[in-house]
Amino acid sequence: MVEHGELPYQVAIMEIRKKDFETFCGGSIIAKSIVLTAAHCFVDMDTQQMSQGREYNLIVKPLEKVLAVAATVKSEYYKHETDAIAQWRTLRQFTFPNNYNFPDNDIGILYLSEPFIFNHFVRPIKLATMDKEYYGFCLVSGFGQISKTEKSPYLLKAQLRPLPGSWCSDLHHKDMSNVICTALIDADIGEGDSGGPLVCKNTGDPMEKDSYGILVGIACATYGDIHSIFTRVSRYYQYIQINRSTKLSSVAIKGLVNRRLRKYKTTCGATIIKPRKILSAAHCFHSNVGKCRNLFYPGYEIVCEADKSMYEHKYAVAGNLDNVAVFKQDPDGQWRTIEKVYYPVKYAFPNHDIAVAFLHYPFIYNAYVGQIPTASRNIDYIGQCLVSGFGRTGHKDSDQSTQLLLAHLVLIPKKPCNRLHRKVMDGFVCTSSSPTDVGKGDSGGPLVCAHTGDPNEKDKGLLVGVVSGHNVGRGSFFTRVSRYQKFIETAKSAAFSTVFSAAAYSFSLHGNTFIFLTLIYQTVFLF
Repeated sequence: MVEHGELPYQVAIMEIRKKDFETFCGGSIIAKSIVLTAAHCFVDMDTQQMSQGREYNLIVKPLEKVLAVAATVKSEYYKHETDAIAQWRTLRQFTFPNNYNFPDNDIGILYLSEPFIFNHFVRPIKLATMDKEYYGFCLVSGFGQISKTEKSPYLLKAQLRPLPGSWCSDLHHKDMSNVICTALIDADIGEGDSGGPLVCKNTGDPMEKDSYGILVGIACATYGDIHSIFTRVSRYYQYIQINRSTKLSSVAIKGLVNRRLRKYKTTCGATIIKPRKILSAAHCFHSNVGKCRNLFYPGYEIVCEADKSMYEHKYAVAGNLDNVAVFKQDPDGQWRTIEKVYYPVKYAFPNHDIAVAFLHYPFIYNAYVGQIPTASRNIDYIGQCLVSGFGRTGHKDSDQSTQLLLAHLVLIPKKPCNRLHRKVMDGFVCTSSSPTDVGKGDSGGPLVCAHTGDPNEKDKGLLVGVVSGHNVGRGSFFTRVSRYQKFIETAKSAAFSTVFSAAAYSFSLHGNTFIFLTLIYQTVFLF
């Protein structure tokens, strides 16, 4: 049995029942408001569709009846019980890889409604960053079954021996580099241990600094009497970091939909790049008539100031994950009015589809709100990147997400993108069509990449694109942020208000220009 404070990172994920709370999975604290667990703790396959041989859906467990409990060594509580040490938290959101297919990519991230308070009994654990073989014994802990019929009433721990990766791959006849296999000798994991931590010491990982080791695995499954498998944390380190940064920096531009109930709905997305500065798409704020003024920046072009009617009754909302929200009802949501919006004078959808918006008051950075760095180098990105938004999840207008969603999209290099779209796409980042593509309502949202080589990136991911549009059968395109670095950096609220030349003139798209654009982009959706 584990003593209080011995494993301060361990979390019990409990289901609320009529008379009690019962643990069904474990988790690990990695930040004040974030818990790492297994995807299969919350996601099931639609077995009826699978049995009929059809493409199946994933069913996500409702979060309303789930709690994350830290500093507890008990697996079950009756509702009248009290615990002075334990910290109970409801859940805000759960995310997992879009290519999850048990046991592949079995990892999930829980976001709490209220952050844990760190003390002697509650502390985070560092994540493994290096792919390597682990030797000796590592520590597993959980609240699961201790026999086929008996479940442990308390948190237990055991030492497990990791097996060589080649042995595990040979046994399964496939590449198992995304997991860690452990031998079943003196101990094992059971039902209820899923999502719990596998912690190793003396790994040589640069992140290992605490005396209780580093999180290397997440309990996934047991295969007969041979071995257990754990999702290898180091393989998902960037996924976790980017997921966190994207969610922190995501902003919803909300417009009023019900005055009596004070309800606002997301119309576009944006990204925090400074406390008072957000980045979005120009078409979210463009009108046929706008003000254009000349900036006194050497070598720079004219910029357009969006008409006030396009944003004066809207809010930029951070820290709120709901598509439709009641004004300032969520205590963690930060609602800000918009002061000014600027976009390039050459904007003509989809070209130059980027906008900088300034807020009247700055966002306050905390566990739910933060900024993300912007790309500075014109790099041909490869692999997968993360996109977030509140847009459509199906073909109908009613098929719209109720909460902020995150998904990985496969990038298309520049040359194939040019061929696919039959034009030069140097000002865009392109992604292929997929079931988790962007949709109406995602416009202005972020595309975040890792391992870009950009000096601005550090370890939090990098904003490389702004959601612009989708071309049927050819994928989505994002305005390439690095192409507008000078525009983004020099844009200053006070400067735009005072250093323009006295001369000002109106700017509009002529009717024939609009028709011409329609003919060229007839299969392009402007979100």
